[in-house]
Amino acid sequence: MDDEAAVRQMTKTTLENYGYQVVTAICGLTGITTFVEHRKEIQLLVSDTDMPIMSGLAALNVIRKMSPEIPIIIASGSKHDSASYQRIDATHLTVLDKPYTIEQLLRTVAKALNSVVL
Repeated sequence: MDDEAAVRQMTKTTLENYGYQVVTAICGLTGITTFVEHRKEIQLLVSDTDMPIMSGLAALNVIRKMSPEIPIIIASGSKHDSASYQRIDATHLTVLDKPYTIEQLLRTVAKALNSVVL
């Protein structure tokens, strides 16, 4: 989930080039809808925090209630205090600061996917 088209497309293309299947969403609200539609296939969430309509943190709270064990990567350029992240269940939660490199993205995704058995 990311409202910036360039970031969303770069992340999608990078992950697909390394064998991952990717679905995207432009905000938290479409992220929830996309998650519900693809729930059986989705094994990891990567989300920005600050987006219009519904923030990534709000969407992740909703999704976490549906799927408590799903690993989440919060990819954000904002410097949130720890209280912001405490609003969601921190189980299987990783923070990836923007801007990130392809190597950082791939390493973080691999680590998140290997941290939990769904």
